[in-house]
Amino acid sequence: MKLAFEKVLDKNNVEINELDKDIQLKVREVTQLKNLIESKKRIGQNISADTIEKLKQKDAELVDLLLDSFEYEDEEENNDPDDFQNEETDENDFNEYGDESLGITIDAELKSAYSNGHIEFSLETMKKLMPNCYDLIWSTYEENQSNGVETSNYKILETPNGSLTFKITKK
Repeated sequence: MKLAFEKVLDKNNVEINELDKDIQLKVREVTQLKNLIESKKRIGQNISADTIEKLKQKDAELVDLLLDSFEYEDEEENNDPDDFQNEETDENDFNEYGDESLGITIDAELKSAYSNGHIEFSLETMKKLMPNCYDLIWSTYEENQSNGVETSNYKILETPNGSLTFKITKK
């Protein structure tokens, strides 16, 4: 599933690394949210309507930010944000694989923690040991839901006791 901001970048032949650093951070945030949704979908977890709405909202905000940054002079040539958001997003649309580089990075973080005996730990410890994994989980964290990430080799899930502790298992 291609998000609206990705369509804007494609239409304007702009690469992410050409954007302002603040916009690059927003792109990373939206991409991480999309990847988490796709990851949860792949392992059969239900995605709440609130999470889908959060992604849509962040995507729309990013589209507006991108269009503002392009500063078109001719209003006729100006991109209309509605042109990129006319498709309905359904949780069933999230069935493609996410960003491979992020997945590889998170898998490496999980491998390192697991190899060093860090099997169960708090959210704060995760933030220190695995910053990318932490960012991905925390950006889409939903209370009273199954929270975690699954890679090709490892799985990290919140323990059911509700104490914001997570456990890594090797597949």
